[in-house]
Amino acid sequence: MYREQLNRYMRLCRLHQFPIGSSLSFVPCAWGLAMAAYAADLPAQSLIVHTLVFAFASITFHSAACVLNDICDIEFDKKVERTKNRPLVTGAVSTKEAWFLLSTLILLWIPTIISADSAVIWPGCIFHAIYPLAKRWTWWPQLLLGLAMNWGYIIAWLSVMPFDPTVVPCIYIGCICWTMIYDTIYACQDRNDDRKAGIKSTAILFGESVKLIVSIFYIVFIICFATAGVYNSHGK
Repeated sequence: MYREQLNRYMRLCRLHQFPIGSSLSFVPCAWGLAMAAYAADLPAQSLIVHTLVFAFASITFHSAACVLNDICDIEFDKKVERTKNRPLVTGAVSTKEAWFLLSTLILLWIPTIISADSAVIWPGCIFHAIYPLAKRWTWWPQLLLGLAMNWGYIIAWLSVMPFDPTVVPCIYIGCICWTMIYDTIYACQDRNDDRKAGIKSTAILFGESVKLIVSIFYIVFIICFATAGVYNSHGK
């Protein structure tokens, strides 16, 4: 019984597919730590500790974001083939349980960022809170997801180094392009159901030009990372 309930919670948090999903939150943090550690000549031991903390923070915060997304999207998820069997839609997990799980995950996440500047943390939280609602009023929910999922890059960098006005914005823009790429591709599988349900996405917006536009985002992604690498003195 307890194992079955745990499995339901794992599905709600998307942890049943671990590390898929959580890794998309962690990778920008890892990029931020690696680049800042390189610039600051951070000792390997400190880098390992930072990496473990951000790994745990990424897992818990991504799980919380998935729970919040499912709470907001119950009615939409019923209309989409890929999501119609999610725990909240089927009733395997109640909304009350979902809110409790969300609160627990946030409480687990808070100690990992307790030393960070709250002014840096809050924008990422706001982006994550807005994203589940974005598909109702904009064709660019993937852009909001990019702003949210990659904010960890900035937090990770600042945990090691002061803000760099060239490297940090450059990589952040590149990370957003990276999210635009994978989530637009991911959303293509739901286009028919999304149109019927009234869900907006870049996969629908780009239409027949989706391959071309995604390719452009790839190019911008590569340019941003290469430029940031030069500014951060990689390769010297």
